[in-house]
Amino acid sequence: MVYLDAAEIDDYCQMIPVDESHVQFASTMIDAYVGTNNGQSKFTSNEITEIVKPNRKGVLILKNDPVIDILSIQAIHTRDINEDGVEIEPYLYDFDGSKYVYLLNNTSAMTYSQIFSHNARFYKVRYNYGFAEIPREVKTACAMLAMNISQVSTFTALNSMTTLDARFSLTDPNLFTNEIKSLLSRYRF
Repeated sequence: MVYLDAAEIDDYCQMIPVDESHVQFASTMIDAYVGTNNGQSKFTSNEITEIVKPNRKGVLILKNDPVIDILSIQAIHTRDINEDGVEIEPYLYDFDGSKYVYLLNNTSAMTYSQIFSHNARFYKVRYNYGFAEIPREVKTACAMLAMNISQVSTFTALNSMTTLDARFSLTDPNLFTNEIKSLLSRYRF
């Protein structure tokens, strides 16, 4: 994934001429520094279905963070061989955009899903996680890194380089500066 499109290159990289190959390599280096989710960029939106057991306080802790939207939650009961799932209504849980889903104990209106949600062995949670759009800090870091790559004379044959070369360049303080690292530090989860 490229973190700056052609129109944004002019907006973010005004001081030093940068082309798309510089941005492509800078994006690859950011992925190497920040990490990926199952081989995909952390800055995209992904959908997953996860099986979660609640903790003692009734909180479901999801593996991926940040959560964009919860699509559905099913309370799963095991009866003999079959697994019976009951859809949990949205007013019976709450989440704040992090990986924690709080199951609420709303006893004012008893519903079918509320009766069975308390005795569930585990929950199937289907949700979107990641980022709906690329954060501004990541775009700024990509632009800074692309400008640094443009300046370094050893990157003249940029099109022939592989993504494995990015791992060695992360230690170069002239290329991957502390300012770039500070912009990306909060995304290294």
